[in-house]
Amino acid sequence: HPSIHPSIIHTMSSSFSRHGDKRAELRDALRSKDPLRAAAAIELPPISEVRRASGGGNGNGGGAGRNSDTSLNVDGIEWGGVLSGWTEAAEAAEAGDAIRCYESQSSLHSSLNVAFGSSAGNWLVPALHAACRNTHR
Repeated sequence: HPSIHPSIIHTMSSSFSRHGDKRAELRDALRSKDPLRAAAAIELPPISEVRRASGGGNGNGGGAGRNSDTSLNVDGIEWGGVLSGWTEAAEAAEAGDAIRCYESQSSLHSSLNVAFGSSAGNWLVPALHAACRNTHR
């Protein structure tokens, strides 16, 4: 059977670790209703200038599906779409895949709008501003 190159294992491992870290960061920001921490939690890394193979290539976002069952419920509002959208957009940005990054960021943006409509007050406005900025960079 073919072996898996160590760099692929490291990339997969760091991706899953980052997902867990981002989950905790987002959850804590949402629980505290801290608008600046929520905005910082959805900020994306810059798109890499070096395009690397990013898996997928099937036109459905490459990583789509792997994080689609993510659930993050805070105060009765489901944030899993925001978390999975961020994870997929960050992976695409790091791989230099601007199109997949845009598609995933657009999904995050949509999920954030749904959560915003379900939350009380306007404390998520800075996060919406960050999502808009990320989507249009």
